[in-house]
Amino acid sequence: MNRVLILGANGFLGRHLFRCLSDVGYEVKTLSRKGDQIDYKLDIAEPGAWDAIDFEPDIVINCAAVLPGGNATDEAYVRKLFLTNCKGVYNLCRWIEKTGTVKYILNVSSLSVVSKPWPIPLKEDAPTYPSGPHALYSLSKLNQEIILNSFPFSHKVKISHARLSALFGENMVWSGIMCSLIDKALKEEPIELLNGTKLSVDYIYVKDVCKHFISLIKKETEGIINVASGEEVYLLDLAKMILKLCGNNSDILSNTDSMQDYNRAVVDTSKLKYIETDFKNTDFLIALKETIKYRQTLLACYE
Repeated sequence: MNRVLILGANGFLGRHLFRCLSDVGYEVKTLSRKGDQIDYKLDIAEPGAWDAIDFEPDIVINCAAVLPGGNATDEAYVRKLFLTNCKGVYNLCRWIEKTGTVKYILNVSSLSVVSKPWPIPLKEDAPTYPSGPHALYSLSKLNQEIILNSFPFSHKVKISHARLSALFGENMVWSGIMCSLIDKALKEEPIELLNGTKLSVDYIYVKDVCKHFISLIKKETEGIINVASGEEVYLLDLAKMILKLCGNNSDILSNTDSMQDYNRAVVDTSKLKYIETDFKNTDFLIALKETIKYRQTLLACYE
């Protein structure tokens, strides 16, 4: 199998995947709602739009998604969220059934389908009950998994759900705590943290995700799999690393709320390591340095 269709190919992960898969010899076609160099420009929530696809892939990678961050009380955002993340995947299933050539689906899901605080360690069989500020997004990702698993394909289709931890790297969507800390360090603004010694994140470099995905595809891995670094980084330690890499000697004002429980990201990656026998992620400091360089380049362009 070497023909791949990437949904959401204009996004952060999709663009990296296209380059990595093409570099190792896959025939890759791209699909997205927008973008300049896209093979199929369409909205996956529209059933009739799929008729425009004249490619017959062996593999589909679903990176298409409306991301968290919208207002949960905004009807337009919620509608778009579930149309793309849920109806879009249902339309994908119908197209795969009609095409009949797809043998493997790699669905990009999220560890956020498990409510926080996460169990330690967080395994693939953890109970899924999304809650918190991005519960609707998490629910839409869980629905993706259910739709794909429940669709009555008439031919054998292997399905894997890659539950990602916190993705970062060059060309990332610039939002979140890591991005905020990098900007403050580069601009020499004061850094204040609350519960930096109680909150941790599992960050995984986008280039490592691409490498892991290629392994999953080659072995046609099925089921749920945690795609994470397997290393937790406390926010206070992250801030210190960023300041050092930016050559900034500023102090960090760190406060602790005694009422706040620990909220840790201790992700079990044993399944991924079993599949990928040569499992090795990029050193976190190296990946963080490359991300900072990317941001410095962008900021220089705006000056």
